[in-house]
Amino acid sequence: MRIELVQEVEAKSALLVLIDGSGTTPKYNAPTGENAQIDSAIEHTPFLLKNGEAFYTVGSKGQALLVCGIKKNGLSDTESIRRSLGKGLKLARKHELKEVTICLPHKEDPDEIAMIQLAAETCNLSLYEYKKYLSDKGNPSYLDRISIVCSSNSKDLQEALNRGIVLSDCTNITRDLVNEPSIDLYPETLAQKVQELGKSFGFDVQVFDEKQCLEMNMHAFLAVGKASTRAPRLIVMRWIGGSNMEPIGLVGKGVTYDTGGLSLKPTASMLRMKSDMTGSAVVIGTMCALARLKSKKNVVGVVAACENSVAGNAFMPGDILQSKNGKTIEIRNTDAEGRLTLADAICHAIREEHANKIIDIATLTGAVKVALGDQVAGAVTTDDNLYKSLSEASTKADEQFWQLPINQDYRDLNNSEIADISNLGRDGLAGTISAACFVEAFTEGLPWLHLDIAGVAYNHNNHDYIPKGGSGRVVRSLYHMVEALD
Repeated sequence: MRIELVQEVEAKSALLVLIDGSGTTPKYNAPTGENAQIDSAIEHTPFLLKNGEAFYTVGSKGQALLVCGIKKNGLSDTESIRRSLGKGLKLARKHELKEVTICLPHKEDPDEIAMIQLAAETCNLSLYEYKKYLSDKGNPSYLDRISIVCSSNSKDLQEALNRGIVLSDCTNITRDLVNEPSIDLYPETLAQKVQELGKSFGFDVQVFDEKQCLEMNMHAFLAVGKASTRAPRLIVMRWIGGSNMEPIGLVGKGVTYDTGGLSLKPTASMLRMKSDMTGSAVVIGTMCALARLKSKKNVVGVVAACENSVAGNAFMPGDILQSKNGKTIEIRNTDAEGRLTLADAICHAIREEHANKIIDIATLTGAVKVALGDQVAGAVTTDDNLYKSLSEASTKADEQFWQLPINQDYRDLNNSEIADISNLGRDGLAGTISAACFVEAFTEGLPWLHLDIAGVAYNHNNHDYIPKGGSGRVVRSLYHMVEALD
């Protein structure tokens, strides 16, 4: 699919127009000759437009026309536009259109730059499909060209278009990784895929096998993966965009499948456990975006990839493990395994890669789904400036986060009488926060932000521009955040 900017609409192209449905005459970013045709179509569909629906018709000139109402309903202006555009593009595909020209709501500079990037992102995000394992993959020729009407062919607008395409392409890389079943995606093959992406996008990749990890005293990480027949891998990605700067550390949970270990999950809870490595997929997608867009930041991404399986040699509740930084950990539940892998991965990012701040991303707790649902990710931090940076970045991506508190009372939930710390909080209290407190114990006092994405990582239903399956959420926010950090 090709996405490009145009100043005129070709006669053979279908026209996709977004309107606000307010009852007033909107000012379209469309060629003058098209406005009468659009107005005529809109006049007869007030209900559809008021409720944010999209419809298809054929205009007086025989040109296919898709009109999409923008329903705000408490959403940000940009999110409502994304949802409306996503509906329109899916309708275009349903009607087997090959070429579509998008007329966005009229905006004056400099807003047009942001609108062009938004449109390019949404095109790629909404039309994503995962058909790798389907015998019938359908007709790939539909919507092979999308044009976006703009005011000029300026460098700024072209850069905005390219940025939107890159960020959505890298988000779709994350989606592909999450959607891949664990029969084919496991620690070794994940490491291989990252190496391929590193070569393609231009960032450095180093992979450590289990023997090397043992030499580096990564006992907590290795304990999680030792019951699997497929050995763990530590994956380190490096992008050097600036000089004399300590890197920002991105650490993603990389449990490529999670049975729960001896604290076994019920079958229904295992069905989507291929997505338990979404944190790592987010880091990988973000590294791809930073490299492709030539970020000036120095960034290191660390993923401790393993499978949490069941066998006679599996780690057990009651075990005491030693982490890379020397802390001992009492195991109260083997299904609280992701935080064990993060502990050693974070220590590696700090001690071996010299990261000056840590952002970890993980599908860590079911408790965050109960608290925040499937549209908002949880955030815990020891540095308010990091959360402020995330909050500002998330508005550009139209992604949602909610900061949860942290204090000594929450930290005390992880107290153990027989080890330095327990991997499960007391009495099931504050599950998301106590899990974050466990991770914090291994950050060695550095500025730290923890993102629990268990609720937003995987869509169980189709969304207007985020399809069922791996959502790819957080990649774009994380990219914008890294770009803004000092």
